Amino acid sequence: MNEMSERILEEAIERHASDIFIFPIINGYEVKIRTAMGLDKIQELSRHGGRELLNYFKFQAQMDISERRRPQVGAYQTEFKRKKIFLRFSSVGEFAGAESLVVRLIYGEKNNNYFLPEQFNLIKKLTNQRGLIVTSGPTGSGKTSTMYELAQVIGKNKVVMTIEDPVEVWNPDFLQTQVNLIAGITYPDLLKAALRHRPDILIIGEIRDQETAKISINAALSGHLVLATIHAKTALQTISRLEGLGITKDELSNCLTAVSYQRLLPIKDKNDVACLMDIGYGEMLNQAITNNDKRGNLHDWQNSLNQLVKRGKISEKLSNFLKKDKLNSADQLIFIDYLRRALINGYSLNASLRLLPKIWRGNSSQLLYVNQRVEEGSQLVDVLQEVGFSSTLAAQINLAVIDGNLLSCLDQMSKLIRLKNKQLKKLKGELAYPALLVGMMVTLLICMQTFLKTEMSDNDWTSNVMLGGLVLLVIVAVFFISKTIRLLNKQDYYALKKLTNLPMIGAVLRLYVHYLVVSDLAVLLINGFSLQKICQLTAMQPDRSLQQVIGIKVKDQLEKGTEIKEIIEQEFFIPNNLVMLLETGTTRKEIGKRALLLSKTLFYELNLKLNSLILNIQPICFIFIGICILGMYLKILMPMYHLMETM
Repeated sequence: MNEMSERILEEAIERHASDIFIFPIINGYEVKIRTAMGLDKIQELSRHGGRELLNYFKFQAQMDISERRRPQVGAYQTEFKRKKIFLRFSSVGEFAGAESLVVRLIYGEKNNNYFLPEQFNLIKKLTNQRGLIVTSGPTGSGKTSTMYELAQVIGKNKVVMTIEDPVEVWNPDFLQTQVNLIAGITYPDLLKAALRHRPDILIIGEIRDQETAKISINAALSGHLVLATIHAKTALQTISRLEGLGITKDELSNCLTAVSYQRLLPIKDKNDVACLMDIGYGEMLNQAITNNDKRGNLHDWQNSLNQLVKRGKISEKLSNFLKKDKLNSADQLIFIDYLRRALINGYSLNASLRLLPKIWRGNSSQLLYVNQRVEEGSQLVDVLQEVGFSSTLAAQINLAVIDGNLLSCLDQMSKLIRLKNKQLKKLKGELAYPALLVGMMVTLLICMQTFLKTEMSDNDWTSNVMLGGLVLLVIVAVFFISKTIRLLNKQDYYALKKLTNLPMIGAVLRLYVHYLVVSDLAVLLINGFSLQKICQLTAMQPDRSLQQVIGIKVKDQLEKGTEIKEIIEQEFFIPNNLVMLLETGTTRKEIGKRALLLSKTLFYELNLKLNSLILNIQPICFIFIGICILGMYLKILMPMYHLMETM
């Protein structure tokens, strides 16, 4: 057993894996490792062999071998090629009695190898400004190593203090503290103590709750340099995450120096990894703080990947894996339908995700990616956004998973997407002929303008102004349509709010949002969730999603003691009809049933509104065609009239 464990550890370390997973399967156990490319199975064991391996690791980590059900943690240190490797263990039993074990590999204090060294130099330069520097990235992406390296470089003759859970790397030059929940020592307790120790540099292992976020901000505002990590999918989405923890825009503007996102990627043709970073700072960061629309992926990330492929530093396969093709609207509908059918046939959610790549070959790479990321422990809501789902749709699915009503949610979502696709198809059919005529008219007018100007020396300013006005009108119309499509694809709270201000489609979009809000609320109430619990759940949904923003707003108002009637009337996206339902004084289940009935009514009204919208848009196109015809008429008659006057 010693040889087997050594062999597994050796392979994991050589491939620079961040974790080893020993999980039970039907006939035994499987051993997987997590690398920069995801999970990779390296061995299968019999049930007896798997238990022996688990017991060996648990014994080495001083864990209780006889306990197989309750969660346990342990740790020990090993050596590989004269390098110390720290191993952290976590075990837990599943419902059927089999035990699982995860081994976290910590490679000691070593500096990251950077693909672009200028990125680390930029972060080092930014530390001179003090304030808060926050790093995000997946587990095992070298965030702690980056913080330690920064502190080591700039912390000479300075007091450096760390707060971690747990301490991963021992450094004799730092004052290192560790969270101990059994002893009642929490992150906030250590943060408060740290400020009294007056460190020059404060390292916070993770900003994970509102109190930790507030104290970190106060430490940065008081003149300390604070280095911290947080869970966010991109550099600039760190801002939304901090706002979700109760930090205001003013506080962020005053203390946030930089945000970064990093990954450890395998170097092409080498058995080693290097760190790639994406950094937001300066004016770019300030714009992202004040303007929610600026919080997408930074362009530098994609540019850096392309640059590394050209230099031969990383493979094109890895670059494509990190970029990931997106599922379009039609693909999303197919995904929802296949998932719904698998659930109807009795498969669990995880089994359904494993099944989808086998039965839907068209987008097997994206489906394999979804399944792989979920098996790695990522939240389904995050993975869905990575493959193209809007934050609002992803949040809706996540809430349905939480309240155990996924099948019903997918059924409603399928109907809604089909209705949208049907109406869009109808709209395209209705507008295709008018749009073609408009294009032909404008082209003909431009040709006539050129012909008359050269052949008849036409310099009539009236017709020129009319032609210029028509061309300008077409440009404005194209800009308006493209902006609308972009916002529709984005479909988060702020995009939807902008869309409701647009003429004609605004009322339809507001009705659509009312339907989403009421249907989510109905399902949660039927399942017995209180209003406070609903707010907590929705506040934890994806950044900028409709559910998250509304949840945070309502939660804040409730904490201030605002009446629920007043909250509903103030929030633009909550229908006033809910006031009557919530004030009936009946049980949550009864209110939920009435809200479900209201959502069906809203869906019916939405269908009618969409039909009406299509009927209203077509006449506008024909009016525009009439203006073009009038322009052509004037363009022909005006030169003839002037010609007759000169005769």
